[in-house]
Amino acid sequence: MRMLAALAVAFCLAPTLVCAQPQARGLQVSPVIMSVREERPITSFRVRNSGAAETSIELAAMRWSQEGGEFVLEPTTDVIVAPSVFLLEPGREQIVRVGVRGPPSGRERAYRIVLRELPRPDPVRRMRLRLEMSMPLFVAAETARGQLAVRRTRDESGAPAIVLENRGDAHLVLADPSGRLAPLPRYLLPGARVTRPLPAGETSLALVASDVRAPTPAPQTFRIEDAPVLADLR
Repeated sequence: MRMLAALAVAFCLAPTLVCAQPQARGLQVSPVIMSVREERPITSFRVRNSGAAETSIELAAMRWSQEGGEFVLEPTTDVIVAPSVFLLEPGREQIVRVGVRGPPSGRERAYRIVLRELPRPDPVRRMRLRLEMSMPLFVAAETARGQLAVRRTRDESGAPAIVLENRGDAHLVLADPSGRLAPLPRYLLPGARVTRPLPAGETSLALVASDVRAPTPAPQTFRIEDAPVLADLR
């Protein structure tokens, strides 16, 4: 099941469904990114209701992978979330505990904790208000590291392209300061790759990457002519 991991508030008018633009509401989550070690795979986060009305929250855990840089989320029983459903009154907060099951693998596992505000009727506007967001949860060995590799190729149309691949065993956080590679995924999970058109006349790429063991972003420059050639994608 594919899902975009984004904060979204959908205002759904009965009987038809009309969704407004995403906007923040009265729920605060901290932290919004969680990383745990395989040796002790437990953590927690807080959900606070800073709004004026009580709200009901439902939580679910999803296994997270990537295909072509796009999120792929699938249901999983690896992650235990408690409580998974609760009522939150105005000004109150709930501590949610998270545990991950399964033997150590040496390679980082990635999940998303999906938070959904259960719809409640509005007696005046006959509207149902719903908030949905998801938070990354990474489970990795202490020695896990991300490793960015850059290769040249040609896309399905035969045009020059560049492949970014994470050959490490932990996720990478990517940024393209120049913006010349079109939108890059913020995260590149272990073993994942993304292909982007190579701008005409480009001789080098300046990217910023960081991983769980080196959280400070580190600029990296790759010379295009030095990048290995990958078989054409045609």
